[in-house]
Amino acid sequence: MEQQRDQAKNDYAEASRKFEMTIEQIQKRGSLDKDRTESNQSALLTQQEMKLKKQIQEQIDEKNRVVGELEEQISSLQKEQRECKIKLELCDRERVSLQKQLD
Repeated sequence: MEQQRDQAKNDYAEASRKFEMTIEQIQKRGSLDKDRTESNQSALLTQQEMKLKKQIQEQIDEKNRVVGELEEQISSLQKEQRECKIKLELCDRERVSLQKQLD
């Protein structure tokens, strides 16, 4: 009887030890799975961030290109306006001169 009791104690101790080891393994697996998930999520976020940064940079570059074109057009139109103003002044002088000659 004593031998059975000792055997039962030993069996219980062994079962408890195995149970604790199983719990530890499950916790480790859970921790590893959590770490993997967090790592994957971090990689996805980094990838999305890079994609968005690239899109933003492309939009900035496009805006800068358009602004540059518009500035060139403005400059060209301002030059054309100055030339037209000079021509108008010359025409006015000629008209005044011709008017004086006719008078």
